[in-house]
Amino acid sequence: VDADPQANATSGLGVDKKAVTVGSHQFLLEEAPPEKVIRPTEIQNLSLIPSNEDLMGAEVALVSEIGREGKLKRALTPFTAQFDFVFIDSPPSLGLLTVNALVAADSVIIPMQCEYFALEGLSQLIRTIDLVRERLNPQLALRGVLLTMADFRTNLTDQVVQEVRNF
Repeated sequence: VDADPQANATSGLGVDKKAVTVGSHQFLLEEAPPEKVIRPTEIQNLSLIPSNEDLMGAEVALVSEIGREGKLKRALTPFTAQFDFVFIDSPPSLGLLTVNALVAADSVIIPMQCEYFALEGLSQLIRTIDLVRERLNPQLALRGVLLTMADFRTNLTDQVVQEVRNF
C-alpha cells in the first residue's frame, strides 16, 4: 500500500504515478473497492495499491471523520487474509496518513538515512509510535531501524550508527 502522496513506492514498482486514476486516496476514503484499486506488478506475487498526489487531499478529508485514525485498517481488513504480508509505505511526516499506517500495522521497520538530522526525526517518530501503541494499537511492535545511504568511509555514518544503536 503506497500511503505516501509522493508515490515513490508506486514509481519504484514501475507504475507511472501520473497515470494512476484510482489509488490509495480513493481506497482510504472508501470511494473505490479493493478490486478496483489493487493492481499486479511486474514482480511475481506482489500487488500494489498505488498512490499519487491526490492522496494529499485525503489528509484534509480525514480531519472531520470520526475514527479517522483507523480508516486504513478498516479498509484493509476485509481482504488482508489473501496476502501473506501487507507493506505500507507511509509519508516522512507525522500526519494522519502516517498515523493510519501505524494503526493498521502489526509492526514497523523505520528506514533512516545516515545523517545527523535524521536522528531528530527518529526520536519524534519513536514518540509517535509509543503514543499510537498506548492509545490506538497496543500490538504495534517496533522491529528495527533500517539504515540507508550509509557511507562507511565517513565518521558521520559511524556516529549515526552508534547513536541509533544507543537509542
